[in-house]
Amino acid sequence: MNFIIFVNITKWILVRNYFSEYYQVISSPNLEEMKTLLSKCQIYLDEVQNDIPIEHAVKELTIFIEVIENQFSDKAQALAEELWKELEKRDQWFLSDLRLLVMIIFHFPVDSLEMLRQRLVKSLNKYTDYRPIQSIHYSILANMTRMYLEANKKDACLCLIQECLDLAKILKRYDLLGVAQVRLGIVNEDHAMINKGLSLLESTDESRLLREMKREVSDYYQADFFETED
Repeated sequence: MNFIIFVNITKWILVRNYFSEYYQVISSPNLEEMKTLLSKCQIYLDEVQNDIPIEHAVKELTIFIEVIENQFSDKAQALAEELWKELEKRDQWFLSDLRLLVMIIFHFPVDSLEMLRQRLVKSLNKYTDYRPIQSIHYSILANMTRMYLEANKKDACLCLIQECLDLAKILKRYDLLGVAQVRLGIVNEDHAMINKGLSLLESTDESRLLREMKREVSDYYQADFFETED
């Protein structure tokens, strides 16, 4: 076999394996696996110049890692803005793009969320029969509701919370349902709904989510909520 052809085939197999690993780690984000893959890609790029797809993978893995480790750092903000400039130019967002949006959406201005939601719906239409997309859809909407709560934009938040409730039921994810119920209770100032969501999270042993949602109740609704409940 011609040596050049052999090298090109070897390179193609290597790149294919990297992308297989990439799609696995971003589907179920694992920090250590991401770091290992990032290191492999960087070593590869040291040897092979101008491999655009791998360069994009490195950029995306870098922002995943930075956001997981230091969510609101200046570096995460800069990386998110750089990545958004690329995503904004695309007519259609693909599955990997939507997973990235889950990670970087907190770095968007609140006033841009409605535009983002409209583009999201357009991109989701091509995945109507693909069940895993519903989980990504929920994550993006749930992050938006959190941002609207922080900005005290309750009307905008309420619309998206209803979508979150519907998606959680379709997915049969009671942890996600509990989060949506708590936020619905916050927006509607409904003690019973808040407690319903918290009880659901408690019954599913979601201790981390339970702590986070209790913090949201105190921050965005009533600071002494749990004292008055006692």
